[in-house]
Amino acid sequence: MLRNDSYANTLKNYIPLLIPIFINFLGYGLLHMVDVVVLRDLGDKDALTASELGKKICFTPLYFLTGFTNALSVVTIQSTVNNDYKRSTEALKSTLLVSILLSGVCSCFLFFFPATTVHKTKQSAAVIHLTISYLPILSISLVPWALSMSVRRYLRGLAWVKSAMVINLLGAILNIVMSYFLVHGSYYFPKLGLYGLPWAVVISRSFTCALSLFFLYIAYKEKRLLRLNFFTLDMGVFKRVLLLGFPLGVELAGSYAYDGVVKQTLTGSLGEETNRVGTLIGVIEHLFKNCCVPVSVVASVLIGKARKEKDKKAQHLVKEIGYMLAAGIGVAVAVLFYTFFVWLLYIA
Repeated sequence: MLRNDSYANTLKNYIPLLIPIFINFLGYGLLHMVDVVVLRDLGDKDALTASELGKKICFTPLYFLTGFTNALSVVTIQSTVNNDYKRSTEALKSTLLVSILLSGVCSCFLFFFPATTVHKTKQSAAVIHLTISYLPILSISLVPWALSMSVRRYLRGLAWVKSAMVINLLGAILNIVMSYFLVHGSYYFPKLGLYGLPWAVVISRSFTCALSLFFLYIAYKEKRLLRLNFFTLDMGVFKRVLLLGFPLGVELAGSYAYDGVVKQTLTGSLGEETNRVGTLIGVIEHLFKNCCVPVSVVASVLIGKARKEKDKKAQHLVKEIGYMLAAGIGVAVAVLFYTFFVWLLYIA
């Protein structure tokens, strides 16, 4: 039952679900700093710019897929609160099919035709040359990354937020460690320089994909997931995932593509931001833009439970606490954001 007799008890329902999701977002923020930290000793600005350019081109499709994986979370939450695991299984199957198809097509295109995209950017000849070699390696990670992302969103919909946190954090740690080893050739690993970064991403994302499938197996053993039969498809659920996911995917991919690809790479300003300060600003901006997402995810889970119990008081308290948490977290991150800029402008 959902404890709903006071604000304090409603808040207690938020905290166990909220903390793992926040740790997930911190892990994403740390990954934004890996390239700058690992490549700083090489003293090659072109290599760092090529790394940023390759990521911005390669990961735009993943932002489009995020719309569908978020739709998967919504459908899974709605289904599991009613113990309708057949519907949540069909939603997972539909999202996996979309993920495999889209990421596979993008991966093949970037692997075989990297120059087609890179030559349209206003970068130096050295950066373009490095990116053309960098991009095919990074494109290999698209399929396992898309599969892992889909499964993690499914686990969130089941309220298995700790499992999703474990997958993401272990993948981030492996990515950071392998980046250092492969770039610098430490501990008997080959010294690959710039190209160690995409190989580290491939290794870490393949690991998270395997770990995600393991947790999916656990869900199957616990009767939360039915057998996945890809030869049949529930068109009603498939259309639901498409209708929910497509608009959000277009919005996220369009925003990222404009900010990361059009505004920076096509204007030639990318190299100006690939330094420690610029990357730290990017991390804080990432937290600022997404700080309220964990609150909305947890609120969706708790409201679904309250609706199942037909408890309007619980629904009201969940919404009020959610608004308060979102406002408080937003203000805290904004203070952090502007404090950093004051330090940067007047002290550093």
